[in-house]
Amino acid sequence: METETRFKVISPDRDYSKINRENMETYLSAAAQLEMLSTMVITPFETALKTETGYSKENIPAEVKTLDKRIGNHMFYFTVTPTSSPSYAAVFDEVSTYIEGLKQGSEEERRRDGVRTSEEGVFVRLDDLVARYNDSVDANTEKGVKIEIRTSKGKKSKELTEAVLELDYARDFSETTAANARDYLEAKKIYDAVKGVVVDPFEKAVKEQPGRTKDNVADDEICYDKFTVGNVLCHIVSSRAESVKYGKILDGFRAYLEGIAAMSEEQRSSTPELRRFDGKAYVSLDSAAGTLAGLKSANTSPTLRQNVHYLRKPKEDRIIVE
Repeated sequence: METETRFKVISPDRDYSKINRENMETYLSAAAQLEMLSTMVITPFETALKTETGYSKENIPAEVKTLDKRIGNHMFYFTVTPTSSPSYAAVFDEVSTYIEGLKQGSEEERRRDGVRTSEEGVFVRLDDLVARYNDSVDANTEKGVKIEIRTSKGKKSKELTEAVLELDYARDFSETTAANARDYLEAKKIYDAVKGVVVDPFEKAVKEQPGRTKDNVADDEICYDKFTVGNVLCHIVSSRAESVKYGKILDGFRAYLEGIAAMSEEQRSSTPELRRFDGKAYVSLDSAAGTLAGLKSANTSPTLRQNVHYLRKPKEDRIIVE
């Protein structure tokens, strides 16, 4: 069954960041249409395109590959890039746990290979700490592939004032046919325009309406705000969260270990971080733990987490259950 979906997305006289009844109705309709386009058309077709390149997590290229494919009258261009994605948070937790475990074991007077205690504190063999760090990175790194899709450029999304897309709800958009390619390109153009001009500005305005920021919400506070636009209730839940840049933390810690190794190669042992026992370099556990803690503090910042629920008021004043 063919259905006509008409989008009037850009009006030069209309500000979609203003919260009013007309914009609310447009937003709710637009958000529903975007979900439909993404679920029904865009995602299945892009998944099929990526599958047809032959590359996946099970078949990762050794280097970047560029491919192209013609479907009907349209050209699709692919950049296939091997990826390596460490879970930096997991690495941070494992290395921190390892260091703290060594410190606790020393306090409990448990002997362990590669750990030495002196008047200056507890030290771990530098090679062991570096090996633990590298092993953790390797164990928490997932290799994969990123496939980027480009097409010939059509009308810019912000120039799109009206578009009509007729879709067959029974059609399988996971097939790379000429008809699907045509509708995919139209769906992408509509999606980008509606999201950028209607959905994003309106959602931003709604979240800003209560005046909540990362600076006026307490750490353990959950704020509930609501207001009505027409017959729609906007319910906003705001809470404070932390944004931790674990990648930068571990980059800093790796640089710290490299600095200790450089001092060791220079045969320097008169620093608080470094000692030599039996000719081998040892690093202070207090120094390593303090470095990690300092890096986390420097790379952690507060942020505001917000969830918005749009609830259309029922026409009846009472809810009757029979």
